[in-house]
Amino acid sequence: WDLEQHGSVMDDAKTEVGAITVSPDGRFIASGSRDGKVWIYSADSARVLRSWAGHSDRVTSIAFSPDSLLLASSSRDKTIKVWSVLDGRLIRTLNGHTDWVWSIAFSPDGSRIVSGSEDRTIRIWDLASGAPPATISTTSGISRVAVSPDGRTILALRKHDKSVSLWDIVSKQSTGTLSSDTTEPSPVHPRSMALSQDGETLIGPADNGFAIAIWDFPKRRLKQVLPVFRGHDQIDSLAISPDGSRVAIGGIVSGTLSIWDVRRGRLLVTLGGHVSGVGALAWTPDGTRLVSASRDRTVRIWDSRSLYNYDAELLLDKVSEHSLLVEEMVLELNANRTIPAELRREAIQLAAKRGNASYVGLLFEAWKTGEASYRSSNEYKQALRRAIVAAQVAPWLCDSPITLGLLQYRTGEFDQALLSAQRAMEI
Repeated sequence: WDLEQHGSVMDDAKTEVGAITVSPDGRFIASGSRDGKVWIYSADSARVLRSWAGHSDRVTSIAFSPDSLLLASSSRDKTIKVWSVLDGRLIRTLNGHTDWVWSIAFSPDGSRIVSGSEDRTIRIWDLASGAPPATISTTSGISRVAVSPDGRTILALRKHDKSVSLWDIVSKQSTGTLSSDTTEPSPVHPRSMALSQDGETLIGPADNGFAIAIWDFPKRRLKQVLPVFRGHDQIDSLAISPDGSRVAIGGIVSGTLSIWDVRRGRLLVTLGGHVSGVGALAWTPDGTRLVSASRDRTVRIWDSRSLYNYDAELLLDKVSEHSLLVEEMVLELNANRTIPAELRREAIQLAAKRGNASYVGLLFEAWKTGEASYRSSNEYKQALRRAIVAAQVAPWLCDSPITLGLLQYRTGEFDQALLSAQRAMEI
């Protein structure tokens, strides 16, 4: 993975970006933002080709037709709009949902759009006839929809318990439900799911957003529940690479973006760059690039063709599980004389380019240390360094001066602790 610039950055939207997709022909990237705008970029140059005010509320999902000529967008304004990719012309507005439309997907032949909504319905829109949509009523808001490659099955992620319900697209009858038996009682976070291009692998959220469930979709068989987060973040977005070998996972809070080997169930690399939740992910059709959209108001393009030793990436991933600052990673790598010199050098280069852990992770670990009264002086000092870095990244967050003040108190910096407490009260 090219970590040199933490991904090519597109920040034209100037507001939170919550939807992203890449056209099937690989020519365009489309995004939707909090202010209701739709953006189309050149996939090659990352330049804006056109943008327009698409909706009166946040864009929640965006999808290209299979021939890349149409773009559909859904929104919290309860509508779905269909646009011409070439000139941005509005072709049709689809009305019918009575609450937020969370997700949309084209059928493989491009003749229909399937939508899932907070109104607890799935709707199937026939673009050719323009007839009112067929409606499937459910008992939960539907946060993600997909259509199987053969066009016969609708997959719908239930917002309430995160199980995946299956529906026959013709008869509109239920054909089953896939549940990992690690259901999530809170409907607050919609989460995500992803179906591989060949329809062989389905990945959804599990264990309250801390793990993913990997399914053999044709056999409807759960293969594995794989933990991917440890405590301070949860799944927000998922995307499976075109060849089905890798899954990209975006965190809901900290900007964490990790790539996992689907078959072996192991972490391949963690990508640093976003500083807030990663709400949407999409691979280019050839699988060489990953596009991420974040609440930090940026879209980033990552090159998956690594410039570095793969072993160096794995080594740094292991080190960064407990060494959160670049200086800590470098110290640990230099202290371990069993690491070959060349591998150590490349891992240190990667650490410098990847950067520190997210401010959420830094504050979480710093606070855990600070609230314990039995830690050593060196542990408190290390936690204070972490809190200082986090506060520099997120000075607007009340947790920053509170954590700083606690650790300044622990290390005997009482005057500074008082100033931090006053800063927390101001915030």
